[in-house]
Parts: sequence; structure tokens; C-alpha cells
Amino acid sequence: MTNPTSDLPSLEYVALRALQAAREFVDEWQIHGPAVDQGEGPQIIETFNRLDEGTLFAPEDESTWLTVEQSLIMALNDWQDGYGDYAAREDTCYDQLVRVDQERLRRLMESWKFFRNTRQLLIDRRHAARIAADFVS
Repeated sequence: MTNPTSDLPSLEYVALRALQAAREFVDEWQIHGPAVDQGEGPQIIETFNRLDEGTLFAPEDESTWLTVEQSLIMALNDWQDGYGDYAAREDTCYDQLVRVDQERLRRLMESWKFFRNTRQLLIDRRHAARIAADFVS
């Protein structure tokens, strides 16, 4: 019997990808991110500072993720009704957007989804390693 985990990326590799995705997203948001409510702005900035420092799992940031995603959805919906909701759940890399600012927001949404999914992969991979370790010991 072969070891199926040998085909899995290491935790370190997945963590590295999540860190890279976080920094890329933060960099793009700082240039092209939508305007956010003044009450949410400082919280998002603090979260992004932690991401930039390599902190992916600060408990105080968990509530920020929904705010970030909703800000992107609303900004894209302002451009075209329903497009933000669509972009949040579908791959939009082949969408042809006419205006440069809309294209930048679309790309930012894709960057957000990549970060979100890579971070979730790290969580899942970490949990899988713990579960597997329980069976070995």
C-alpha cells in the first residue's frame, strides 16, 4: 500500500503559499481596494498590518474577513448589480471588463479568494495532520 500523504504538500509549503497570498492581497488592496466605512477602516488596517507581518491567525481578525469580502462584493455590485455576488463565488478570470478600475476590483476579488482559499487549505492541512497523528500514536 502506498502512502497517499506523500503527494500532499508539506505544511511548510502550504504556510508559505498562504503567507505569500496574504502579502499579495494586502499590497493590491492598498493600491486598488474599495473605500470602507470609517468604523471598519482601522480594523482592516490592523488586520492587514498583521498579515504583512506574517500573522495569519490572529483571533481578533476573524471578524474582519467577512467585512473585507463584503466590501469587495458591494464595490463590484455598485458597478453592476449582482456582479460582486457572482465574483465572490465564481472564477472571473475570463470576464472582459471595459473600465480599468472595474478590472482592478475584479482582480482584487480573485486575489482575495486565492488568499482565503489558501489560508483555509492551511487550516485543513493542519487539522488533517493532527487527525492522522491520532491514528499513528
